[in-house]
Amino acid sequence: MGLDKFEEDGYKIKRNSIKSLDIKIEEEEIKILIEYPISAEKAETVHVFENFETSIPINFNEKYGLLEKIVNEQSLDIESIPLGYLTNLAHENDFFFEAINLDDDTILFSFIFDEERNSKEVPFMWNFVNNYNWEIGDEN
Repeated sequence: MGLDKFEEDGYKIKRNSIKSLDIKIEEEEIKILIEYPISAEKAETVHVFENFETSIPINFNEKYGLLEKIVNEQSLDIESIPLGYLTNLAHENDFFFEAINLDDDTILFSFIFDEERNSKEVPFMWNFVNNYNWEIGDEN
């Protein structure tokens, strides 16, 4: 957990275990609250930090709804990839996707929502793997 800089500055850092983690998915953001006691000591002074919180501005429910549509479309023909559907949905909802062959029957899908970025400017991405039962071989 990015505390190396404090240790380099002469602080003695004591980390305890995480006591609680609370994640709330709200309409326009995800809120995260962690109870994680940490003390930082330098000379005769000790600072104790117990609660950390952050929020990620994203409409998670909207993204999840799009992915539910993809799963429903895929279920109509489980042995094919609905590329036309994926392309239209991506265009209409401002995201892009990648499909990477991991092996003959396994595809890694990545859905990248470029307008939704975290504090390090990394876009929100949803990945999942789909296994197919494709017969690959000589058709003669």
